[in-house]
Amino acid sequence: EGFHGCTGYGNRLLGLATVFLYSVMTPRAFLIDWPGPDETQLSRFFSPQEGPYGIQWGWRPELESRFKGEGTLRLDDRLQRSAMRRAFRTANLTELHPQALVFITCNEAFLVDLFANHLYREFFEGEMAIPHVDAVYATMMRHLFTPQGALLEALHPVDPEHI
Repeated sequence: EGFHGCTGYGNRLLGLATVFLYSVMTPRAFLIDWPGPDETQLSRFFSPQEGPYGIQWGWRPELESRFKGEGTLRLDDRLQRSAMRRAFRTANLTELHPQALVFITCNEAFLVDLFANHLYREFFEGEMAIPHVDAVYATMMRHLFTPQGALLEALHPVDPEHI
């Protein structure tokens, strides 16, 4: 039985970008726990972005104990989809989620909902310099990833003579 919603690789990347944006907006640390078989591991296709604006997002199993007990909030879009969308669109997220640790499971593009939140308009237009919702995903991904391995090989430059 279980949940049979949007759980493909693309949806997981949209969810990841959503959680990253949430961590920047609230402000919180950001780590990725990407369960699944070796052939689908995030590190097979991407490495953390290098440089002054890169985010070192690698999950370390020894951190698991910090995600238990008081001071931890778990949000899961499979169970709380409507409530998460409503909160992301309207709430002051730091006040709504005061917990030190927020563990979010997300396979949805709630980026649109976060961008629509009027309380963060100045944040997007000023600090982040993101004037339109269409630019949110690209901006988040640019700070997170450098293609590697099979993905990098597939992204070869186009030879103008073969167009």
